[in-house]
Amino acid sequence: MNGTTLKKSQGVGLIEVLITMLILSTTLITLAALQTRSLQYNHGTYLGSQANILAADILDRIRANKRSPAHAVQIASYNTTAAVFTASSVPTSSRAAADIYIWRQNIESYMPGGTGGISCSNSTMLCTITITWNEVNNINSLSSRDTLVSFSYTTRL
Repeated sequence: MNGTTLKKSQGVGLIEVLITMLILSTTLITLAALQTRSLQYNHGTYLGSQANILAADILDRIRANKRSPAHAVQIASYNTTAAVFTASSVPTSSRAAADIYIWRQNIESYMPGGTGGISCSNSTMLCTITITWNEVNNINSLSSRDTLVSFSYTTRL
């Protein structure tokens, strides 16, 4: 080795590649978790918007029937407790019963495990609409759990 110099090795060693892969995989897993959480929150917001739309729907039906001369009804005839939709056909006994049937059918269609209740008073002209549904919540654990969420809307007619 007189007068000759050794060439230094060039390129990337295996340890550098392994460290880069570890950092890259950790970053990708974190991004996937953020995307999953974002979709979960977005779906929860969507269900809240649906509950708001369904509450406005039944209130519009009550207002329309309250003011219609042909179908004038007392708003207290819309009072109903929260229950799961089980009816098989539209009731023909009253306009209020038909409206509640359609409203509960919509809740069943759009809200997972949804129920709805109405409480109206003829004397104060106040109506409270309550809609509850099951929302999947897996924020605190790896196993998913259902959380009962409630939306309540009160207005004067």
